[in-house]
Amino acid sequence: MINRVGRRRVLTGAAATVVAAPLLSSCRPGDGGSSQAGGRRATVQLPTYQPFDEIRTDYPATEAGGLAAFLGVEKPAPEAIADVPGNGGAVSVAFETEIAAPPALKTNAHWQNLNDALGVDLQMQAIPTDQYDAKIATMLAGGDLPDVTSLPIDGLTQMPKLLESQFTDLTEYLAGDAVLEYPMLAARPESMWWPTMFNNGIYGIPTPNATVNPNLVARKDILDRHGLDSAVGSADEFTELCLALTDERNGRFAAGRPPALFSFIREMFDVPNEWRVDGGSFTSQYVTEEYAQALDYAAGLWKKGVFRPDSFYAGTESMINHWGVGDTALFVWGGTGWKGTLSQFGARDPRMDLSFIHPPKAEGGGPARKHLGSGVYRMGVIRKGVPPERVRELLRIQNYIAASFGTAEYLDVEYGVEGKDWTWQEADGGLYLPERTEQGQRERSMVFYISGSLFVLSTPGHPDVAERAYEHYRAAAETGERLTTAGLYSETQNTRGTKWVKDIDTLIAEIIQGRRTRTDWDDLIRRWRDDCGDAIAGEYAEALAAVEGR
Repeated sequence: MINRVGRRRVLTGAAATVVAAPLLSSCRPGDGGSSQAGGRRATVQLPTYQPFDEIRTDYPATEAGGLAAFLGVEKPAPEAIADVPGNGGAVSVAFETEIAAPPALKTNAHWQNLNDALGVDLQMQAIPTDQYDAKIATMLAGGDLPDVTSLPIDGLTQMPKLLESQFTDLTEYLAGDAVLEYPMLAARPESMWWPTMFNNGIYGIPTPNATVNPNLVARKDILDRHGLDSAVGSADEFTELCLALTDERNGRFAAGRPPALFSFIREMFDVPNEWRVDGGSFTSQYVTEEYAQALDYAAGLWKKGVFRPDSFYAGTESMINHWGVGDTALFVWGGTGWKGTLSQFGARDPRMDLSFIHPPKAEGGGPARKHLGSGVYRMGVIRKGVPPERVRELLRIQNYIAASFGTAEYLDVEYGVEGKDWTWQEADGGLYLPERTEQGQRERSMVFYISGSLFVLSTPGHPDVAERAYEHYRAAAETGERLTTAGLYSETQNTRGTKWVKDIDTLIAEIIQGRRTRTDWDDLIRRWRDDCGDAIAGEYAEALAAVEGR
């Protein structure tokens, strides 16, 4: 095991700059009340919020949900956690992966180093995203669960009952000041804990996501070569930008993945952020005229030929590669996923530069509101039947994996071994940023899905991109439309609503390609409402009333 004392300098002294801020209290589903709502309850004592503010930045996170940005940090990285969290035994974890599974332990320096840092034999099951739901269902049915599992915060049938029967209620370990034993978990804003609360308890560690999510990211270097600007003032201006970026003869198109770009289009047309709430009543985005207008506009873009012809059957990795090499100029990214692609393709093409497109109101007259998320992607849950001391050990491990950007622990989790998996890159002002090597790219994993650090903006070699991103996320968070169902639960959504997703998405794709019509849309949504949509709206209304004490 690595002797951590003396290997790094330990953090001391007072806070320099706040790097993680709580979201506004309006993100919470309610401020009180004693009723249980659809399996969740608003009166569970929230974990005490204690920000970790030891890493300096001139670009702090904002209360509305804007991300902190780092143009550089001091080296060597300071140690934030004094003790090795593990007790030396095996710890099994399962999580989804959107990248290739990491190499086996014996050939993986990153994994070996993480084992030493955690003080355990970490047994990782990295399951491809498209196989994850089926694999977890098999584990649940067979009672063969790992110690820690990454679960979605919604979408599982009878989720309150499932959590109660299969996973540990963590309330006694995390509620109130109890969480302060795990300072990196205590640094999560209060709003992030709501999606983990079921059955009058806290059942998992929230995996952070960007609140401003997704985002339309442009290849600024390509726009610059064409004399174009990413600031667009209306839907018509956005169409003109897409047409100017398209050169079919030379294999150049504005974008791929029309269903992803449809999220941006919905924002332009002021479609509700999933549900519109008026006087406590919920109205689905699907039944609004704005949604129909957005569909018509998306179909018009497809007809104009601004999307790659293979957009509906080529895989996501292929679409990312087209954007990375400059065959397309626009890409809709979840969270801050664009950072990895900038690092990968920017190393090959130093001209690569990015800008961020805020949706305009379709008819002009100013910026539209971005649709904001809950700030939580998944949650890391601990299997039931684990003794209390083992629970505390697993929470210490999740605490380590949640270590903040700029700390030695963060480098252990996210980057691996210095000199092999990553190196320091010099930034301005005597500061540095870590950058992965080719070996580091191969050896990385997505183990952070069982807890994970708060999202930040850091782009080694591209400080201007970090500054642009900071301003984009800050402004979008301040003016965006909150997710009205964050922290609310509907059993009908999880049982019947999810079964409609494929049919709805398929019809959207067919309408965009001109194969189906708005009449088909109206018919499908009428059947969806009869089967479950109206019931979901009613359950959300009941849940909101309960947490508001009505």
